[in-house]
Amino acid sequence: MGLKAHVIKSLLLTIPKFFLISIIIFTLVNLGDPPARTLENNPDTDTEIRNRLIDELGLERPFLIRYFIWIGSLFRGDLGYSCKYLQPVINLVGYRLSRTLELLLLSQVIATFFAIVLGVFSAVKQHSLADSSTKAIALIGYSAPNFWLALMCIIVFAGMLS
Repeated sequence: MGLKAHVIKSLLLTIPKFFLISIIIFTLVNLGDPPARTLENNPDTDTEIRNRLIDELGLERPFLIRYFIWIGSLFRGDLGYSCKYLQPVINLVGYRLSRTLELLLLSQVIATFFAIVLGVFSAVKQHSLADSSTKAIALIGYSAPNFWLALMCIIVFAGMLS
């Protein structure tokens, strides 16, 4: 099988995977904490606003109808309305996305700086204990799962050093 056929096959397999994952997510969201219950438990919403939102969001409709409405909205770029924060989800994502991108850029700059410094140090001190130590630390950092490494950094920097 050629590269072109492999790419086409992979792209075609993405469609059913997308729908399967979207069904699972939609089901878990609606079973775990239905939006109607979130509205009922939110002290900031009065009965009139809650009823209007339930009508607008179609929360009284059957599950499959709500799923297809949700998928259609998702393809149009409408991420919906947060019943918890009482605002469009795109506003919540936009704010958090900008903070995430700032953190990502800063971490990449720091990682690149340290990689260059340690790479030059390792090249200058070839076959020494410092070179072997640098390689071992780099291997551990590269091999360790990100969630575990993040947890260890939190424990060291926030717990032990503060």
